[in-house]
Amino acid sequence: MSFINEKTLASFIGNSLNTPLRPEYAFKKAQQSFRFILQVSALDVAFIQDVKRPALSIDYKEYDYLGYQTKFPHKLKWEAVSFNVIESYDERMLGTVLSNLLQKFKTSAYEYPNSLNQTNFKNLSKKNLTDNFGSIIIRTINPDGEEIDSWKLWNPMISKITPSALKYSEDTLTNIGVEVVYDWAEYNVGSNRITSFIGDEASGFVRRGLFG
Repeated sequence: MSFINEKTLASFIGNSLNTPLRPEYAFKKAQQSFRFILQVSALDVAFIQDVKRPALSIDYKEYDYLGYQTKFPHKLKWEAVSFNVIESYDERMLGTVLSNLLQKFKTSAYEYPNSLNQTNFKNLSKKNLTDNFGSIIIRTINPDGEEIDSWKLWNPMISKITPSALKYSEDTLTNIGVEVVYDWAEYNVGSNRITSFIGDEASGFVRRGLFG
């Protein structure tokens, strides 16, 4: 049996000073769930409501061996990522959230059956879906606006678009739920200023909302 003490724990998490990791330090530096930036092409970061971070699972196959069962790893799978986008309607906006998402399909992957163009058929291919959707990066930040870590989704493709229900009995904000599948997710630890990743106007909004 092995025991984990403060020294081995600090070494495990990469503490370069090799000093004990004390509880009071962890409490001061605990990460809060609302400090994040989700970068999605054609969607303003200010309208992102929440996001599910990448998760992976490993499938195992069972085999009988001398009256016993043993397991061997079969394949690793990355679970789908989902996020919700708040709907906002303004004459100064270029399209709605839903129209911008649907346009990603209509650019080269899909067309309504009653408006088919015989000289320009759309192809629901992986290349078209990944090219039109662009990159997706999930960044967590600290109160000073510095990046803590990030997830980059490789070859992301929309698998589901779900507008929220409309109800007379509620006055909640409407949103669009988006589910994305991808080939794999790359995790990185970083320390960049978040303002280097988004525009000036959005940066000001995020700073006021997250860094104060």
